[in-house]
Amino acid sequence: MKWGIVILLSGLLSLLCACGTRPYPPSLLTADSLASVRPDSALSLLKALERDTADMPLAHRMYYRLLCVKAADKAYLPHLSDSLIRPILHYYIMEGDPRLLPEAYYYAGRVYRDLGDAPQALDYFEQSLEAMRKHENLKVKNKVYAQMGTLFLYQDMYPEALEAFKQSYQCDVALEDSVGMIFSLRDIADAYRNLNKPDSAIYCYEQACELSLKTQRIDMLRDVQSQLASLYIALGKYDLAYTSLQNTLNKIEEPNRSAIYSIASKYYNAVGRTDSAIWYNKELLSIGSVYAKKNATRFFAEFARTQNDIAQALHYFDEYCFYADSVERLNSREEVRRMHALYNYQLREKENRYLQAENARKTQEQFILFAVTLITISLLIAFYFYYRHRKAVLTARALLAEQLQEDIFQRSEQFKIENEKKTAQLEARIGALQHQLQDTTTAKEQLEKQKELIVYTTRQIELEQDKRKIAEALFFQSDIYLRFKKYTDSSHTSRLTDKDWENLQAKIDECFDRFTYKLYGLYRLSQAELHICLLLKAQFRNKEIASLINLSDEGVTSIRRRLYAKMFKEKGDAKKLNEFISSL
Repeated sequence: MKWGIVILLSGLLSLLCACGTRPYPPSLLTADSLASVRPDSALSLLKALERDTADMPLAHRMYYRLLCVKAADKAYLPHLSDSLIRPILHYYIMEGDPRLLPEAYYYAGRVYRDLGDAPQALDYFEQSLEAMRKHENLKVKNKVYAQMGTLFLYQDMYPEALEAFKQSYQCDVALEDSVGMIFSLRDIADAYRNLNKPDSAIYCYEQACELSLKTQRIDMLRDVQSQLASLYIALGKYDLAYTSLQNTLNKIEEPNRSAIYSIASKYYNAVGRTDSAIWYNKELLSIGSVYAKKNATRFFAEFARTQNDIAQALHYFDEYCFYADSVERLNSREEVRRMHALYNYQLREKENRYLQAENARKTQEQFILFAVTLITISLLIAFYFYYRHRKAVLTARALLAEQLQEDIFQRSEQFKIENEKKTAQLEARIGALQHQLQDTTTAKEQLEKQKELIVYTTRQIELEQDKRKIAEALFFQSDIYLRFKKYTDSSHTSRLTDKDWENLQAKIDECFDRFTYKLYGLYRLSQAELHICLLLKAQFRNKEIASLINLSDEGVTSIRRRLYAKMFKEKGDAKKLNEFISSL
């Protein structure tokens, strides 16, 4: 029983250990850290590790692939296909580290945003938030809300965009991320601007500018001032717009060039400085985003029309239509609105289902704990009774083996010889006693009785041996024996049937006093072991047995040797099993 408890506890510990998560290699963790701050270095490191990934476990290989997507995204490399992210996402949904599932959903959204599938991107961002109910990651949560806000903004869904940007700002505050707070304030201002709340927008822009100065982020200050300039242009406050715009044009970061040039082109077009507007719009045709190119081609189409240059006007109008179609595909306004409306409609029900699921999960955990405890106790009790029963069975088999060996010995020729020796000794002693005193008569009578018993026993042995000889003669003349003997001929092509084996077993039990019953009393034989024992009793040679049961000679010898050890719990050889079978 003690060993049973040890084995059970070992199994439970193994299961608990299997449930743990293995740490990732330091090289991959280093690449993960670099991806956010130095994505180019992260990409170089991941490229150097590419060959090593073939020998990594699946969890590490998938983590490596996720990092490749992450580093490329941080390096502003456009995602041209979803072929890499799809198997990664499938892995983390089905079996991967659940802590990385929100991040996998996030980068799936980023990929589909680059591919122009805004509805699919939005769906993945929402699933990322859902996955963070159990494994919250503030950094990923911050990025998800920022991306959702941008998508909503592009779809003219301004209240939703404002709420998403506010959630992103709260994450920045919790993370104490000053740079993130500047971006979020800028995005909140954009949402207010589109909601026709210019005062709130100007306030948020100014807060972002103050924070940029406080943190000495001049690059971000210029970016925010460009947005403020855009708002002033829309409000017709060109003097304020010019002041803000000049600060931003002094030094432009490459990622912001398209946006700032678009604002500058609008300003110069609004104040009638056409040459400057033309220059900036020409630049946008080369380096601008799809949105900027759409506006630039429209500007040139209208400008060509005012110049009565119909060919140029038609050329730029065709270009404008092309970029307008691209923007339309990216936006997919109605589908996103429908999807998000459905999401809001179901939000309360989803929350209720989540709470119900949590309660059900806790109840299930309590039930599982009770069931495991009950099962453990039941297993221990069952093991105890099984151990007692097994011990009793083994003891009974050992006694039966001893009894069979004793019975075999009493029927053997050696026992007969020993009895004859004892008879001769007793006769000698009787003869000696005849010369002793009369008071030895009783002893003489006892010896006479012992002699008669031994003579009787010897006679019984002789009768038993005669009986066995007759039984053997009958058996070796039986049809079933001759049938099996015929099958030892190598030229015989047909096979023995189950009925043949049953007839052989019945004939041996008939001739040799329940032969198989005695064997099963020692050990529960397999079919192959039983067939070998029957053939040994029928005095077939090892080679003949091998032919009849379709095994090699060595295979039959190995089974005989192991069977003897199983029956008598001691090391033996095939010859000892033959002797035992022959004596039964």
